[in-house]
Amino acid sequence: MAFLKYNKFKKSKYQYFSLYIGFIFILETLSLKFFNFNNLPFYNTLIILSFLFYFYFYKNIFRIKKSQRLMSIFSILFILFGLFDLIILKNNFLNNFLNNTLVFGSFLLIITIIVFLIEIVKNEDIVFNIKKSFIFWVSIGILLFYIGIFPIMITINYLKYGSYQIYDLVITILNFIMYSCIIIGYLYSDPKYNY
Repeated sequence: MAFLKYNKFKKSKYQYFSLYIGFIFILETLSLKFFNFNNLPFYNTLIILSFLFYFYFYKNIFRIKKSQRLMSIFSILFILFGLFDLIILKNNFLNNFLNNTLVFGSFLLIITIIVFLIEIVKNEDIVFNIKKSFIFWVSIGILLFYIGIFPIMITINYLKYGSYQIYDLVITILNFIMYSCIIIGYLYSDPKYNY
């Protein structure tokens, strides 16, 4: 869908999101084919790059300078925490899933999207046509995914071996919800109502 609707956003700040979604699709597809032996380095890299992309993406969308600065601070905090996770907590990048980094990034991203939704609701031109706003649907999808994944990632170390099937099911459902929201954004948004 991102590739099909790319021209709709080609000359806007949302074009990078379409490229990101396409990039994620290609990487996920390749990981299934080539990284089935140990995909932890792949997913750890993807976690780091995804959160840094989201912070950069929202920094460019925010209209309030204070919120833009917050995204710069979040990016720096996220990088520092990732280094802390690797060096101090001694999580091996190649053999351990960077769960702590994912939890911290999720927390920062949830705050980011809540701040953004507050900002967008204050804009009368957008709020009355919010269902036609692409970034609204993207933000709702991402927010629902990370709110859903947050408690799971906090408790994952305490799950019993058989519980991972439930984890996989929940992740699949959350992905379906997130990507459904993004697809709705691609299909029903009107560029004049984008923030």
